[in-house]
Amino acid sequence: MTDFCKQSIDDVLLDECLEEIASDDMDGFRKLYELTSHILYGFSLSIVKNEYTAQDCLHDSYIKIIEAAKTYVSKSKPLAWMLTITRNTCLQSLRENRKQANLTEEQWILQAHEEDVSAVDREFLNQCLNQLDDKERQVIMLHSLTGYKFKEIAQILKLPLSTVLSRHNRAIKKLQQIVKQEE
Repeated sequence: MTDFCKQSIDDVLLDECLEEIASDDMDGFRKLYELTSHILYGFSLSIVKNEYTAQDCLHDSYIKIIEAAKTYVSKSKPLAWMLTITRNTCLQSLRENRKQANLTEEQWILQAHEEDVSAVDREFLNQCLNQLDDKERQVIMLHSLTGYKFKEIAQILKLPLSTVLSRHNRAIKKLQQIVKQEE
């Protein structure tokens, strides 16, 4: 399951884009957006589960990224830095709006990976992910979308590593049971 949407994004290229943005070169922003928007949008959807709120959060996140690019110091994990900004933006939006999802799991999976998965696979994935709770699904999506290690996910989500591992293991076991039932 993790291979269908795993993206390999060059951290050096992202750092270069952020340097260009810091120098007010908006071509750097265009490249950064093309490389990361699907990941940040999918991550936003996994948190807010509302298409319009996710779009707003994506927009607000990029504004914050542009503003912070001048003070950004590369630690070889620019996507983690961007995901942290996105996560904080989404959580702030949820606090402000105090509303939850009106987008079904299938819809946010489709929005995040429209062209990556066949209709049959998408439906099966939707059925599987529907059986996970929100916290488990968030860890699975982050791991699948970015390929991050669990330690990095723990830092992004500001959770203990043991919690992230537990959520991931519980989710994987649930997904394995679902697949066995379908065989």
